Amino acid sequence: MSAIPLPEFCNSDTLIETLDEHEVLHGSDDTVRFHVPDDCFITCGSLAYLATWGRRTLRNGGEIQFSGAEDPCSYLSRMNLFEHLNVPYEEDFQRRDETGRFTPIRLIEGASDVEPTTNEILELVLHQFENAREFVPALEWVVYETIDNIRLHADTSVPGAVCAQYFPSKHRMNVAICDVGQGITSSLESQLEPWEGTGDAIKKALERGVTRDKEVGQGNGLPGALEIAKANEGTFRVWTNDVVYDIEDGEEKGFQKRPSVDGTGVVVRFDTTNPVHPSDTFLGQPGWTYIKDEAQRLNLEGRIKVAEDCISTGAREPAKRLRRKVQSLLPDMNRPLVLDFEDVGSASSSFLDELLGRLVDTLGQETFDQKVRLVNIPDEMVDMANVVIGQRVENDQDL
Repeated sequence: MSAIPLPEFCNSDTLIETLDEHEVLHGSDDTVRFHVPDDCFITCGSLAYLATWGRRTLRNGGEIQFSGAEDPCSYLSRMNLFEHLNVPYEEDFQRRDETGRFTPIRLIEGASDVEPTTNEILELVLHQFENAREFVPALEWVVYETIDNIRLHADTSVPGAVCAQYFPSKHRMNVAICDVGQGITSSLESQLEPWEGTGDAIKKALERGVTRDKEVGQGNGLPGALEIAKANEGTFRVWTNDVVYDIEDGEEKGFQKRPSVDGTGVVVRFDTTNPVHPSDTFLGQPGWTYIKDEAQRLNLEGRIKVAEDCISTGAREPAKRLRRKVQSLLPDMNRPLVLDFEDVGSASSSFLDELLGRLVDTLGQETFDQKVRLVNIPDEMVDMANVVIGQRVENDQDL
């Protein structure tokens, strides 16, 4: 088989159409070769689908190969696609901290994968968003419930796949969740009249309380995700069989036809400037959130190790991520949050200013002293921190 060229704009639609055109959409027991063009842009939806589709190809005895442009191939490797599809690839780049702007592809094989995968995406938010406390509860609900659907309803023999990416300049957070299982229509067979089709099945799945079995779910997963996406004025896309249902910028776009696929895919794009709280929807006030859970863990364990949380202590960006996390957790701490500098051999003034200077500036010196403790920090680092804190506070007073 000749190499299949990936579309230059490779989203779930164009990828599925390409796989269908080359007659491999429903699997292959042969070698499937892909060529990645120079300007290829690959979305989360296409990555998640390609991962779970590819795992089925491997299960069927096939093989997957990639060739083409270096930059997009490096991106595919960094997102762990090649690892999951057994594609040999020699990385000539340094991997970045995974609490950066994306969560690489994670495979969902069972119940034990749901919470850790959700938490990885939430860690990204804690490190990247200034408004994480406002944003996390709704995102946590959408991601956890939708991933859990793979486990509960997909009835798939290969893992589902999840990935996420944050685009700060566009104030956008994309999350994709896909499987190649039985699909919504088969899952809801007992809820459908004999003449109802795929579009009717999606409509049913988006109704509150509709589930194939009350013993395994209450039927609020997709309806809750849809309501949150609408309130956020974001994008919500669900596909199964030959139908795609879309919400764009909070507005319903309805149903489209495309080549029939196995399984179900959900892509949610959030506007990060417009947080939604579950209590503003039918979901109500969440009893527990990842932020509260992380704060409780720190209350018990007592510290954040700076060397483990920051890939580098020589620049502002890692410090900014850690500061955002600290600021998100502090309101739920019932004891001082400890920043442990053990194994931090050196730190730049920029790092200390971004972490400690901005924390003191935001919290105030008295609140900082009450809520944050620094341990194992060398004397010379303390001196440098005092200088940058003094400069920041003095500059703000001059304004």
